Amino acid sequence: MAIERVGIYRAQGSENKFVVVIKSDGALADTALHTSDPLARDEAKNLLRHYNLSDSEIDQRLQGASALSSAAGSGIR
Repeated sequence: MAIERVGIYRAQGSENKFVVVIKSDGALADTALHTSDPLARDEAKNLLRHYNLSDSEIDQRLQGASALSSAAGSGIR
């Protein structure tokens, strides 16, 4: 899976919970195939490992995750 299709966002109102969004491919690229429930950092890391992201990439993306509300403006909910 292309790394661009995996979005990581901070759950609203939480610094320690994350939402993982798997985006569609092709014509529906702005829609989500799957949006996780808010996950603790270790749960998010375990889920992201299934998408062949390295631990260093996962840590980096979790650290830089923006709030989920900013993703809503781009059509991802």
